[in-house]
Amino acid sequence: MNSKTKIIEAAIAVFATKGKHGARMEEVAAKAGLNKAMVYYYFSDKDNLFRQCLLHVFAQIFSLVLRRASKKKKPGRDPAVELEQIMRHHFKLMAQNPLWPRLIFSALINEEEHLKWAIDSLKKNAPEFFPLPVLAVIERGIAQKKFRPVDPKQTAVSLAGTNVIYFLGRPLANILLGLEAEEQKSFLAAREESVVDLILHGILQKKAEGKRKIKMKRTKS
Repeated sequence: MNSKTKIIEAAIAVFATKGKHGARMEEVAAKAGLNKAMVYYYFSDKDNLFRQCLLHVFAQIFSLVLRRASKKKKPGRDPAVELEQIMRHHFKLMAQNPLWPRLIFSALINEEEHLKWAIDSLKKNAPEFFPLPVLAVIERGIAQKKFRPVDPKQTAVSLAGTNVIYFLGRPLANILLGLEAEEQKSFLAAREESVVDLILHGILQKKAEGKRKIKMKRTKS
């Protein structure tokens, strides 16, 4: 990992826990194992660093989730299978990077202009992601009458939001449900199945829904 990436990874952790205003460049440098001058060498100020962190996170989400899903894409593939693959990749990515939802949420509340900058930059540098391929999958499913005539944009927001909100509120869910450490692992696995089940059963045509069999993993009581 090069110095610039180390700084971004360290900054994501600091911004996610303290917010942009509570974070200090000295703390980012210390966490990255570098001196403050090196941080300023790559990033002119805290605003720039925060924007680059958001850009890094969104770029990772789009490239890792959507590109990995497209690798398995085959001509004539069932759009329900494609959408399920995207949902699972997105869920696993959030599970592996629990600080990302917190950073995004922080930007949504207090740093909307930086959020817009990150998305606009991604649109400019990676136009193939816009409109989002997930919208194309949903629209194709509707055209093939696999999906009900739902609003693709609303469905895409529900897909992403269901995962992001869960990981934001995961500590609270664990407390409210009284989940011990081992139970949390099985609950996480079951949660992935639940999200897939909820979204797909909400949009599949009844005939297609009847053919689909999802084996739900139940958490131990």
